[in-house]
Amino acid sequence: MTQHSSLRIKEDRFRAISAALAGAPTVSLTELADICGGVSLMTVRRDLSEMEAQGALRRVRGGAVRSGSADPGYTQRAQENLSSKTAIARAAASLPRSGMTVFLDAGSTLSALARELTRRASVENLRLRVVTPSVAITSALSGTEGITLHQLGGEIDHTLMAVTGDMVLNQISEMNFDLFVMGATGADPVQGFTNSSPLGIALKRMVHERASETWAVTDASKWRRVDAYRVIEMGSATGWICDADLTADEIQQVKSTGAELRLVSRTEDEQ
Repeated sequence: MTQHSSLRIKEDRFRAISAALAGAPTVSLTELADICGGVSLMTVRRDLSEMEAQGALRRVRGGAVRSGSADPGYTQRAQENLSSKTAIARAAASLPRSGMTVFLDAGSTLSALARELTRRASVENLRLRVVTPSVAITSALSGTEGITLHQLGGEIDHTLMAVTGDMVLNQISEMNFDLFVMGATGADPVQGFTNSSPLGIALKRMVHERASETWAVTDASKWRRVDAYRVIEMGSATGWICDADLTADEIQQVKSTGAELRLVSRTEDEQ
């Protein structure tokens, strides 16, 4: 087997392990160590333990196998909770102001937002520079008058339909953003915004640090969900757009973090 260059960043190793398991039902520890650039077997074991904890695979003696509960992939996620995603996207489409440089995170809700921005640009004089790792968002915005599009380069992860890895981080390190619209798989006032997968965590954190405003967008299923990988504290975000049916006490818990809360209704989209 051809040895790959060493993958020092954990999320790059996780991505390589996921890709290996997508191509074969079982992969040995030694094969995974080689795929990850000759890292130690101890490093591979630690990575597999973390990935097993978040449901991405199942450890077996001497290696790992695909998990039946692993990420169903972008295409399936894009078909889930459509009315919620549409309502959230419509609300989030009001965030960008003409002249802004906007970073749109990868994810199906963000892809819905891209479609809403296309509609908004068609009826008003909206001028934006949009930066994204997502090939789905690039496809939705491509050719939209008034929107200058910057597709980040790198290797595409099929579960995210987005580029990931060191190359993306290197590009972002030289950029600044007026607005970051971020996805997450969990939202909790104590544990903050979290993700079930380590892929893209470093990217989200770096963009957040380089953005003047960060708004999280999630549907109701993410409320009170705490996943394995923390992205940022809720209070460090400018705000959160969600369709959750929160009680008065829960609304106060969110506002006490310092984040602005915008709740949207799905009713107009459920026809």
